[in-house]
Amino acid sequence: MLLYRGTRDSFKSFKFRENCSNKGSTLSILRTISKEKSIEGTCGGFTDIPWSNQDNYSINNQGKSFLFKINSLNQIIKLNHRKGMYETLHKTDELIDFHIDLKIKEDCDSIASS
Repeated sequence: MLLYRGTRDSFKSFKFRENCSNKGSTLSILRTISKEKSIEGTCGGFTDIPWSNQDNYSINNQGKSFLFKINSLNQIIKLNHRKGMYETLHKTDELIDFHIDLKIKEDCDSIASS
């Protein structure tokens, strides 16, 4: 079931939280597009830790979270989560945060640094 889609629901973190909090395991799939077309791609993350509406709520190595990317040959490559770091961080100004490896800020559709 598709819980959230930025182009449909807006790129506001409150909307992501409204649609995704306390839903159990989630798979986030991101399609990146740059104006220069040099860093386009597909990546994402899985977590079995439910997203929360609490700000600055983090979970350390209790779940089975992982990141992935899809390369130019359409192969899915699993990326291991860094041990000793929190798996997810829930912040009111971010859509998703898988530690420092994958972080999507609110309004990422219009802010290039996200």
